[in-house]
Parts: sequence; structure tokens; C-alpha cells
Amino acid sequence: SKYSLNGVLGVLRPKMYVKKQASKDGTYQTGNYRTLGNMYVRKGPGLNYQHKLVKNLTIDGRRNATSTNLNATAIYKPGTVFTAKEIINNSDGSVWARSPSGYICLKGASGKIYASKV
Repeated sequence: SKYSLNGVLGVLRPKMYVKKQASKDGTYQTGNYRTLGNMYVRKGPGLNYQHKLVKNLTIDGRRNATSTNLNATAIYKPGTVFTAKEIINNSDGSVWARSPSGYICLKGASGKIYASKV
């Protein structure tokens, strides 16, 4: 759709085309994120923390797991939307989100993006 701002005509892009991972200052914000691939749910904010089991996820988290086996490793399917209640910036450059079910990596130490802001 078109809009006018101070007499300048522009075009609004549909939201589905706008990829937001971080705010303009590069920091991540709490809120809803969508996984871009299969993502492990961990017990803490880092690769050194254990993976959670499906049985330890919230009911909604279980619905989005790749396995229905309650004793399987908890992995979210691509496209899973989860709520980041807290953002953790690790010293290695990785960024993690604390969700109701566990911790999910938003950005790896390499800079790879694993989840985008909804």
C-alpha cells in the first residue's frame, strides 16, 4: 500500500518481507521469534548446556517439537514461534532467548541467525 510522509510518496512492504532480527542498535529485544530451522531447546543459554527432553517442554512447546516421544531430545520444528522472555548476550558473541520451555539460540557465535523477530 502507498503512503505519504512529508509529501514524499513511498510504498509499504508487506510485513512478511520485512526480516527483523535485532533493533537498529543491534541489540535483541524480548518478544516473539520464529525459528529458521530445527532448533534444540537447552537447559541454559549456551552450547555447554544440556538439551531438554520433550517431556520438559510446555504443552505448546511439545506441539512444536520434532518428536512426540516424551523422552526424545527437544528440537523445535522450523517456523516455531516462541516468546523470548529474556535475552542473554554471551561473551562469545552468541545471543540466546529464555522462553517458557527453555533456551533457544537467536544468533550463533559465528554470527549466523537462527531465529527472527515476529
